[in-house]
Amino acid sequence: MKILILLSICFGLSAQSVKKSKTGLETADRPSPKEEGKTPVPAKTEQPAKDDSKLQNNSAVPVGNQSTSYDDSELDKIFYTSYRFLNQPKLENTEKTLNTNLVKAFKNEIILRDSPNCLKYLQDINVSSIRKKLVDKDSIWMKKIKKEVGYVQFTDYMYIVKYQNYLALIIYEIDPNRHLTKPSQIEFIMNKEASSKEEE
Repeated sequence: MKILILLSICFGLSAQSVKKSKTGLETADRPSPKEEGKTPVPAKTEQPAKDDSKLQNNSAVPVGNQSTSYDDSELDKIFYTSYRFLNQPKLENTEKTLNTNLVKAFKNEIILRDSPNCLKYLQDINVSSIRKKLVDKDSIWMKKIKKEVGYVQFTDYMYIVKYQNYLALIIYEIDPNRHLTKPSQIEFIMNKEASSKEEE
């Protein structure tokens, strides 16, 4: 009888301890009334400060498919690099640009000097029908021209163009192979005697 009483007492104590432990766990997991309804705030992460001095003193300039940085003291270098890249002519276009310049200048001068007699020739004056030559300012014949016509200002870009009895010395200040430009000077000759000899 005593054994039964002791066993019942032990079972009762163990059941109470299990109930208390479960109650403690539920209380720990349940948020307090003050914390209910609040959204959790993520922890702030500090980012390194940006160095603005480099952005202010440097500028990026595209060169081809690359980007190169220069400081303000190299603006002349920036301009040259950009100009060189954007204006570098393609080799296949240089001859086309030169022909366009020469034919246009030649035809305009013929219209100015021999209008309206030249109208029948203008349509026939083109790249394939004219004769042209780049002349050297140090050649013996150009030196003679310089002596005869003292006001002519020689450059590195001088061309003689001929079509039938029309002959012109066309002078450029800048390279007509690279730029569409107007001549700085034209010396024009209309030689009817030479034309009649060629026809004979």
